[in-house]
Amino acid sequence: MQVQNGNAQIGGLSLPIYNSMVARGTIDPKKVIALAESDPFPQYPWTMRSDLDTSLKEAITKAFIDLKDEKVLASFKADGFAPIDDKAYDVVRELGKVLNLDLSQ
Repeated sequence: MQVQNGNAQIGGLSLPIYNSMVARGTIDPKKVIALAESDPFPQYPWTMRSDLDTSLKEAITKAFIDLKDEKVLASFKADGFAPIDDKAYDVVRELGKVLNLDLSQ
């Protein structure tokens, strides 16, 4: 919105959110253009402590993956959950290098 309103020259935004805002008419694609697009990366992760009992972590993971109740999923604004591992975030680490960011903190 800041770019469209002339308050910023450039900004970053998730492509699904951008597309949703264009579809709703919130963003005018004639005023805001995509300059580049990164590789996809996981969004809205649900995490748990690494020191939890393995069987508990597996049960929690299974509960999320098996969740099919549309009313419950709607409360998350999701249509489902999928497992990921740390490698899925390599794209974020690579973007950090390009932007000269220290992601170790």
